[in-house]
Amino acid sequence: MKFIYILTLLLSSICSLAQSTIGIIIEPSFNVPQFKKSSQSDSIKGISNTDLTLSFGLEIKKKLDRYNAISFIPGFLQTNLLTVKENLQFLDIIHPSLPEIKDLTQSANKIARVRYRFQYIGTQILYNRQLQLRKTPPKLKIEIGGGMSLHYLINHSVKIKTEGFALNNKFVHVIDNETGIDPNPILIQALLNASLLYEVTPNYTLNAGFKIGLPITKTNNEPFAFRIYNTGLRIGITKLI
Repeated sequence: MKFIYILTLLLSSICSLAQSTIGIIIEPSFNVPQFKKSSQSDSIKGISNTDLTLSFGLEIKKKLDRYNAISFIPGFLQTNLLTVKENLQFLDIIHPSLPEIKDLTQSANKIARVRYRFQYIGTQILYNRQLQLRKTPPKLKIEIGGGMSLHYLINHSVKIKTEGFALNNKFVHVIDNETGIDPNPILIQALLNASLLYEVTPNYTLNAGFKIGLPITKTNNEPFAFRIYNTGLRIGITKLI
């Protein structure tokens, strides 16, 4: 409750400032895991893959002067660790919470896609600077910037999708308890971004660009510790307030 009260006061103070904008930001991102060197992480690294997630937030942006601005973006963030197990055999175990494979057919390649999902709420704080470029249309602007983010874990689960066989007569399983990973409840990232801003009307602006999230904290607490890097797009619309 105290956090919500402080957040409400901060949002109110920012919104009361002149030359501020508010808008919606959507961030489709690729998740790339990086593992700490260990015998356990080497086995997981061999079957890990990149995965795509979708995050979103409410951007409140305050212009400091003609070329500089600061953004405060509370929102939702999801990162995934995807592992793909192929050529599975009779009695192989995909996850400790599921039974062993009982399918005896040999014709199909048995595949299991195991997604460890980490869902957070928190905020990004970004400093942006508008580039001064010649021959740029008056309604088009380019910004680059960077900052930090702080997020708190609200949900962790595993989604398992099987191909070529079923477990308990189902091809999709979601495990909320005993996922096999001890998640770190806090995620801190360093952020880099670049955006194109197009003024549709004097009050509305479309923006599109990319963002890179560089994790400072580990995603989990086991000896096979890993971090998940986020690289993707940032798309949104803002309104002058």
